[in-house]
Amino acid sequence: MSKFISRLRDSDAVNSMLRYNVMATAAPGRITRDYAASSDEGKQNIRSRLLSDAIRDARKTTYGAEFGDDIDDWPILSKDRLRANTDDFCTSTLLKIGAGTGGTTGQPIALSRSIASIAVERFFIEQLVLPFGLSLKSSRTAVLRADEIKNPQDTSPPFGVHRFGGRHLILSNPHLNRDTVGWYVDAIQRHGTEILYVYPSMLENLMDLAKANSLSLELPVVLSSSETVAPALFDEVRSTLGATLVDYYGLGERVALASVGPDRQYYFNPLYGRAELIDMKETADDGNALYRIIATGYWNPAMPLIRYDTGDIAIVSRDDESRIEEIQIGERGFVGILGRTSEFIVGPDGSRISGLNHLPRGVNDLVRMQVYQSSPDEVEIRLRPGPGFSEQSLRQLRDNVEAMIPPTIKVDIRDDAKFAKAANGKTPFVIREMTCAE
Repeated sequence: MSKFISRLRDSDAVNSMLRYNVMATAAPGRITRDYAASSDEGKQNIRSRLLSDAIRDARKTTYGAEFGDDIDDWPILSKDRLRANTDDFCTSTLLKIGAGTGGTTGQPIALSRSIASIAVERFFIEQLVLPFGLSLKSSRTAVLRADEIKNPQDTSPPFGVHRFGGRHLILSNPHLNRDTVGWYVDAIQRHGTEILYVYPSMLENLMDLAKANSLSLELPVVLSSSETVAPALFDEVRSTLGATLVDYYGLGERVALASVGPDRQYYFNPLYGRAELIDMKETADDGNALYRIIATGYWNPAMPLIRYDTGDIAIVSRDDESRIEEIQIGERGFVGILGRTSEFIVGPDGSRISGLNHLPRGVNDLVRMQVYQSSPDEVEIRLRPGPGFSEQSLRQLRDNVEAMIPPTIKVDIRDDAKFAKAANGKTPFVIREMTCAE
């Protein structure tokens, strides 16, 4: 059933119904309105009800059956435990969709999502552009993320397709370079783009290439996610595109959502999930404090995750450490998310190819993967296969590579190479020799 529904999503009509299911979004819409009109006590009651509902669902799973109704009874859930047997975390919900995440670690996790959760996810993202009088459903939107549009070996235009009745222009990531940027700028302008939905690295690439070719582009709003945004990018987007940059933090596991505010601080949405910040007793390069993000999602009864260790780290101002509880419920902002950067490779023409966390998707029994770039025309994909990794797994990975990486870059897939480390001793998903040492 899950695979059948996943195939149906390829249809624009079905995809639109899934994303904008008014029955599914009625509850979060009502709760959002009630929360805004509530006193502090009323807000606390709403958050408590949402948490209780999530725990109730989680107790129906194999993993959660042994824990009680109190959140303090639940241990922190690691990615390794989730990855080891994802079925332990699934309820018996009939209608659900399979998904997956490679995240920033290159260690894929199989996920399940309820049908309703797809619409709820879009509802919360919609709230980020509504203040501008825009909507991802009805506004003219150009998307430059990791969508597979055409084979990278096909270098002839067009490099995008129109979907959802022509309202969305979906652009190809790997085809954007100094020779094609004119087509991209012209297509975005002709589309009458109101929202440019991007990965930050692809946004930087687009602006750099346009500037180098003396091309100009203007639009109202840029919506970004999935990678860390450098503080200077907000001003650059304003001066270069005349646009407001709206960035948000989320996860494939659907447990936490935070978005940037007018003060360029990030705020958790307390109606999306419960954020819990744990002091790491460490200091960021800028002197701020570092906190682990532990999160509980409220809206995916197919796979309710309680106190999930996201693997992400929040940067908190030293001045705000006495007010962590306010940050956790979205009443106060934090500086940003540490990491989630440099997840791209550079082509021979200087173009950036991002969205590489899609490479391990659908690849069965892959323990870890790393993309290692030694030169602009050569990349190694280093694997740590599990016991069930098969020829079919390898074929799926090769298909993913062919769909994302242009033929100008030689790709060597290896399972015998040592994983490279960054200067801080960590093993990132994407590493480039010119910035990090083995």
